Amino acid sequence: MNTDSYFEHEHVIATEWFNVNNIANNMGDIAGKKTSIEQEQERMIANLLQRNRDLEQFAYIISHNLRAPMANIVGLSGLLSESGNHNQGDEQILQALRHSVNMLDKVITDLNDLVQIDNDTEDNAETVNLSDLVHEIYLSIDHLIEQSNAKVICDFDAIPELRCLKSYLYSVFQNLIVNSIKYRREDLNPEMVIVSRYEGNKVCVYFKDNGRGIDLYKHGHQLFGFYKRFDHDTEGKGMGLFMVKRQVERLGGTISVQSKPNAGTEFRLEFPINIAKF
Repeated sequence: MNTDSYFEHEHVIATEWFNVNNIANNMGDIAGKKTSIEQEQERMIANLLQRNRDLEQFAYIISHNLRAPMANIVGLSGLLSESGNHNQGDEQILQALRHSVNMLDKVITDLNDLVQIDNDTEDNAETVNLSDLVHEIYLSIDHLIEQSNAKVICDFDAIPELRCLKSYLYSVFQNLIVNSIKYRREDLNPEMVIVSRYEGNKVCVYFKDNGRGIDLYKHGHQLFGFYKRFDHDTEGKGMGLFMVKRQVERLGGTISVQSKPNAGTEFRLEFPINIAKF
């Protein structure tokens, strides 16, 4: 090997060694950055979990610790109103006070309901017959059914039973059925069709009505929001769909909606296959 070839060979080796070292250093930098990113993600997750626990504790305190004093205030305001020892101006003040107290009491009650949703749903799971469930709801709102001439049509042949927490499923079904009656069209008797079926590896339950419908372009992003109302012609607090979404999610499912004004609404509940009772 001549001198030029020798130095050329040594240069190639040195260059390759430099490249290997450079790659190794870069891999070390990448690994270090990855570790740093993972640590940051873990820190953020830990912070979010702690904030969630703090919020749950705050909600628990509000919903439970305020119940007793709130009940006392409601009772005292009622006694003052019944005493009769006040003029017309005092009566107006007492009425306003009683109204505000009752509204606050309802908010605390709603918060208490939300706290209850976060309880474990697995230990109390049971087999729920869907036809029987709808029949129970029908009996509980029979006055509403009769007044509105409502009709509820069910098809649970594909999936007649689900294994879950019955109280949550009852609340979901009842809220959606009552909503279809409350937000009915004036020119039509309310009608709802409820169907269960398998779709791939999912269990789906559909609620389709012929009511007023919802303008999803305007209200879709807030549809399941807390205390969100979009139809002020009908009495309500804006809690129903919020509760429905929370309870469906606690049952391991998701809820979606398709709707247009004056064209009815269809809610789709999707659950994992293991909720079905074989």
